[in-house]
Amino acid sequence: MERLFLCGIALGLILVAQRGVALGQNEQAAVRQFSIIGHMRDIDDYRFNNSIPGPTLTVKEGDKVRIIFSVPDGDIAHALYIDELAVFSPTVHPGASAIIEFVANQKGEFIYYCPLPSHRTLGMEGKFLVE
Repeated sequence: MERLFLCGIALGLILVAQRGVALGQNEQAAVRQFSIIGHMRDIDDYRFNNSIPGPTLTVKEGDKVRIIFSVPDGDIAHALYIDELAVFSPTVHPGASAIIEFVANQKGEFIYYCPLPSHRTLGMEGKFLVE
């Protein structure tokens, strides 16, 4: 009876291992979601979420990050980059959005910005912190 019990435990551990679930490792990384809007208020006033600089986005190392990046109708195209983390959105045109997903796998303070000509120097940047 004891041998049968031990075989059952061993079989259970094998099944758990085959599914990729190890004891103590069943926690998934948190998903941190942010909404960022690229906006040109004036010919020399470009912003993220209507502020200069854009909002500070803070996550923990290992978090999955989802940024919903949109540009309102009647604006101009924008993009969002974080060079050090190899995060590069497509160019988003007025009335459209892009979903940017990545894992924050490096601690530090980084800058997100719009790479289109002159947009960053006119205010389109913000801090991205990985704790």
